[in-house]
Amino acid sequence: MLIFDDYKEIILKRLRELYPDISQNDVELGRDYGDFTLKIFKLKEDPKIILKK
Repeated sequence: MLIFDDYKEIILKRLRELYPDISQNDVELGRDYGDFTLKIFKLKEDPKIILKK
């Protein structure tokens, strides 16, 4: 899963440019399909705005 760890770091780097308070625990890697999950409730912003960003 090393390649997915690299992707996770790339995603985190970009997200931190928009939301500096994002932690590594806020982005999770799904075990079944390799999907990434972001806990957007912590961003405290309208999900539609987050989607546009």
